[in-house]
This record gives sequence, C-alpha cells and structure tokens, in this order.
Amino acid sequence: MNISKKKLSRKLESRSLGLLFKQIQLVKNNRDLRALLTMILTGYENDLIIRRFIVADMLRKGVRYRDIQKVTDISQTTISKIRDILNKNGYGKKPGRNKALLKKPVIRKPLLGTYKGASSIL
Repeated sequence: MNISKKKLSRKLESRSLGLLFKQIQLVKNNRDLRALLTMILTGYENDLIIRRFIVADMLRKGVRYRDIQKVTDISQTTISKIRDILNKNGYGKKPGRNKALLKKPVIRKPLLGTYKGASSIL
C-alpha cells in the first residue's frame, strides 16, 4: 500500500480517530483486540506492532539489546528508536539529541599570546 503525500483534512482525520476510538472502547479481551487489529491492519503490520510492544516491555524491564534482538528478531537500531520513544526523545535520526548543542564550547587561546592588550593582532 502506498501512502499519499496529500494530507487528510482535519475534519476527516478527527472523524476517523473518533471511529477508531469507538472501536477500541468495544475491546473487552484479547480475542476482540485481535479481531480489531485484523480488521484495520495487514498481517505484517499486526506482527510489527506486536513485536514493538514486546520490545518496549523488555526495555522497561532492563533486558539487554542483544537478548531483545534474539527474541524478537528486530534490529538494534529499531530497538534504540523504540527506546528513544519511551524516553520521550522523539523518533527519527538523532531524535531530541543535537550533538552540536551538547558539545561544550571550545575556548581558543591566541597562538602568540596577547599583543599590547589586544586579543588579536588581526
């Protein structure tokens, strides 16, 4: 399935979220949840979401990345991104972390010292 780059209208998005919310409220057990997920997701998407929930649970329990990877067959990069989401750092390349902003400013000393009180001769 290809997703269009065209955004949905706010009205249509709001209506869709309302319908989804009503369907979620009807879920009473695992069987109902499975039926809902099967109705709105492909088998691949369903498996992906379940695996991500498993990863999130294992991260909360402090399980090591390699052990999570063995159990779920999800890459360490994806596990790291799920951790970023759990830590509320966002999702994507370097979410919430701008290394340039984290570095301490470098104080440069003049090569030849000061010249008659001036910080630079240039």
